[in-house]
Amino acid sequence: MKNYKNLIVWQKAHANDVMVIELIESFKNCISLNVIGRQLMKFITSISADIAEGHQSFVGGEHSTFLNYALRSAYESNNWPVLLVGSPRLNGKYNKALLESIRSRNIEVIKMLSTIIKSLRKNLRTDSLMA
Repeated sequence: MKNYKNLIVWQKAHANDVMVIELIESFKNCISLNVIGRQLMKFITSISADIAEGHQSFVGGEHSTFLNYALRSAYESNNWPVLLVGSPRLNGKYNKALLESIRSRNIEVIKMLSTIIKSLRKNLRTDSLMA
């Protein structure tokens, strides 16, 4: 079994972890940004953690469960950039290019996780039919 750090989906999720830290550290002193930053950090970092944890329990159903947790966190993570961009009061108080990179990479992670989960489910069904 490969180390989870070799998984492309984990690498992309982890790259987002690092970018979110950079983004949050660049926030100006603003209560709204601090609250949004904590939420973004919580959900973005849980994606790579759930991928790693699920990979270590490479048993079909359990692995899929952790990947589903990661996918749900990825979807929730998409909410925070939308909120930042949609708030005129926060305009100019964060790095828009970095936020867009995080959002774009998160969409890639969502697509990858969705594909992996579908494949695992298909394999589980095939295995149960053969048993």
